[in-house]
Amino acid sequence: MKIFIFLYLSIFIFIKYSSQTPCLVNDQLTKGPILLEISYDALPFEDADDTAISNTTTPTFMKAPRKVKAKPKTRKMIIKSSNKNYPCNNDTLKKILKTNIIESPSIAKRAIYHTALTDMNEPFNVICSEHSFSILVNANLYCQDTIKHISCLIYK
Repeated sequence: MKIFIFLYLSIFIFIKYSSQTPCLVNDQLTKGPILLEISYDALPFEDADDTAISNTTTPTFMKAPRKVKAKPKTRKMIIKSSNKNYPCNNDTLKKILKTNIIESPSIAKRAIYHTALTDMNEPFNVICSEHSFSILVNANLYCQDTIKHISCLIYK
């Protein structure tokens, strides 16, 4: 009788969870029912006592693999100061860049623009970025510099 109940419950569990989503079987992702791993040679006989039931192998559900988020691939750029000879044809613009490239690109470009406007009495185009950029301009006055991780270009 106990064998019949055990098999009935096993079949009921199998049918109930058969519409489960993908599961891992033999190291391969498959769709379909959840497979049960049962050892039939350890099943108790009808005349066995209740301690034999606790010694049997219980069904083990095969679990679907965990979803692991990939870490973003980033490169760390370390640029301490501008030791390179960036293109610059005006010393005043070079000083403006050196003193105003601070904190973030958006703050730096505004500071550079307003300083150039007050010092040179002319509006200039300013581009600042934490990342590399490529630009083609035709300008009479220009200067580029990189401090820490922020690159800026001012031109007119």
